[in-house]
Amino acid sequence: MPFATASATTATYARPVSQEAPDEQAVVGALGDVLASRSFANAPRCRELLSFVVTESLAGRGHLLNERVIARSALGRPATLDTRTDSAARVQARRTRELLDRYYAEEGRDDAVRISVPTGQYAATFRRFAPTADDLVPEPCPPTATVGPIVAVMQLRHRSGGIDRRVAVGLTETLVQTLSRFPGLRVVGPIIGDSSGEPQADAVLAGTRTGAHAVLHGATWTNDDAVRVSVHLTDTGERRVRWSDTFSHPMAEFTGFGAEDEIVRSVAGIVGDVNGVVWQAPLRPEATHGDPEVARALWRYYAFVNHLDPRELPEVLDGLRGAAEREPDNALVLASLGFCCGIDVTMNGTSATTGIEQADDLARRALRHDPSSAVAHNVLGIVGLVRGNHPGARRHAEEALRLAPYHPANTYVAGLTLATADEWERGVLVMREAIRLNPYGPNHRHVMVAIDALLRDDVAEAMAEASLLDIPGHVWGPVIRAVCFDALALHDQARDQMAEALLVAPDLLDRPHEVLTSSPNVPLKASTHVADRVARFASGT
Repeated sequence: MPFATASATTATYARPVSQEAPDEQAVVGALGDVLASRSFANAPRCRELLSFVVTESLAGRGHLLNERVIARSALGRPATLDTRTDSAARVQARRTRELLDRYYAEEGRDDAVRISVPTGQYAATFRRFAPTADDLVPEPCPPTATVGPIVAVMQLRHRSGGIDRRVAVGLTETLVQTLSRFPGLRVVGPIIGDSSGEPQADAVLAGTRTGAHAVLHGATWTNDDAVRVSVHLTDTGERRVRWSDTFSHPMAEFTGFGAEDEIVRSVAGIVGDVNGVVWQAPLRPEATHGDPEVARALWRYYAFVNHLDPRELPEVLDGLRGAAEREPDNALVLASLGFCCGIDVTMNGTSATTGIEQADDLARRALRHDPSSAVAHNVLGIVGLVRGNHPGARRHAEEALRLAPYHPANTYVAGLTLATADEWERGVLVMREAIRLNPYGPNHRHVMVAIDALLRDDVAEAMAEASLLDIPGHVWGPVIRAVCFDALALHDQARDQMAEALLVAPDLLDRPHEVLTSSPNVPLKASTHVADRVARFASGT
């Protein structure tokens, strides 16, 4: 069952709900609706860009669209345009995506044809969207704003003008926009610091003034035809750097989306994830935006999600129920409580009907207040799995991915839902991407990747992944290591690992299928394969 997530490639999430692509007339009609909407009313440049890319994509020329073509043909930039210093196309493309998301979350939520411009490209894509009763939610209304950590984002420093400045400004703006979409975070910025001062002291001062728990700051510079970006997260309370990294890309990669988007994905996944460096810092309720009791409940919930100790679940449920009473229109609290109700069912199998009904109701209430809640869609994915509605589960997982493509925890849950709902390969790809986005996330995320390697008879990869599974009280780490050692004919090591597994599940060798296939967070295909290997180990074959 899904829980809230390194691959060499970035997963692509957008897929049509229906295999039948909309015809040209339907797309043109959909474009007219978007352009006439309130969302685009005050954004003429975005309207021009969207009209141009849709027209070119329908004409079969979408693959020819690039930053220079967009800037000259859609935005009227001069022929002498230098895309290294002029980011008009990139800025307007980001803005257009945001307005499309807003439009389809509000005015266009029932549109039968949907237009998108996926991150990393300029060509438009089109898909049919046929909402069923499972997808419908009530009219949206304003949510309550209590959140957990507050993160200030400072304008990245740059040594000179030109590409240094463009990358610094573009990255800062995109980081603010991306982190703002992470549920539970409040983001302040961009903040312009004192470029002549000491960077960390400047960051702490800025964070203290804004009441932030942490400050994201850094610098860009060019060297040997490469652009380098350093990023640091400084805790304002402890006045120390909690995380730091440096990225380097050839200068040519900054003329398109690739390099900057890759940096943003890496930084946002580690900083914004509920299992990331911000949420794992000590709670300071006095610096929290909103009701401190609600913030404490959310903080306990995310700590629980990090290591999934069933003994903590009752307290987490009680805390979230209290938070929901204090703020009954807080979409984040409702969705988080729904997620815990779903986990309670999958972990314990108790009151399944009541628990899943509660999860369903809470998720739909959350979507009423925030139609863009990826957490709520993941809850509905879990509901679909428990009810045996795999098509519905897949729909909600895909929507969660569309809404929160940079959020590792939500990405992992959606991937596990897909793997359980008969889309194993795609689900594993998504889970790998979640691990890549936040390699510091909880190690239970490596279970499915290790089992996938076993299914492909890649014992070396399975062993490497299983070496990261050090989860007290969980059987999967030692079990996978045992079958790997057995496959390598290292029988003494295999017996040692199996002895460790038996401390957790004493009847494992007697009833491997009953023990392993009852695991709530591992799909039947995966658990059955490992159980078969354990049975062979037990029989000595």
